[in-house]
Amino acid sequence: NGLAIDNQLMGNKAIANRIMFEETPGGTEHLSPIIEAMAKCLIIKFEYRKFTNSESFERSVEPYGLKQSGRRWYLIGKIPGFDKLSVFALDRIESLKQTNDTFTPDKSLNVNALFDEVVGVNVDDDYDCEKVRLRVYGRQRAYVESLPLHKSQRLVAHAKDHADYELTLRPEYEFQRSVLALGPDVEILSPQWLREEIKWLTEETAKRYQ
Repeated sequence: NGLAIDNQLMGNKAIANRIMFEETPGGTEHLSPIIEAMAKCLIIKFEYRKFTNSESFERSVEPYGLKQSGRRWYLIGKIPGFDKLSVFALDRIESLKQTNDTFTPDKSLNVNALFDEVVGVNVDDDYDCEKVRLRVYGRQRAYVESLPLHKSQRLVAHAKDHADYELTLRPEYEFQRSVLALGPDVEILSPQWLREEIKWLTEETAKRYQ
């Protein structure tokens, strides 16, 4: 979408300052070399610094894909010697460079399918994929209907003041925060453990304001 808009603006520079993208925290300078490495099947090497670490560490990665989520760009890649795909935030990458080493993509690794069961990019194996039922009240129903929380979302019941939806996903961190972002207009109906988890999170939030 961004590239299509850029092409339109090439012939309409007078209105360029009136087309507004959401700002990303950084890392977009790595997009071009990553895309080129993906096309040529080149291994890339970079320094990576996690939010939880003060020290950066070096990674060699086979680039498989790119994904944008929550105003950040993420690299999906395979670390040589490991069977699973890993996710790296581009704004945490330092001094990225292409190498001359090539790789043969593993056709059994589906980049798109990696995120089928989650919201965002957090694929947490501590959570099983299960059915979640939630109730949405008031005007938020139209919002959730037009912008589903997850692609599996489907309407299962509705009344005058609320609508019930069922989703099949891993109800991990990012999904829980998406529910909390809708405030009192959303209620988890099942599973019970998730209902209790959201209840605990709202109580902990309320303590900040006491």
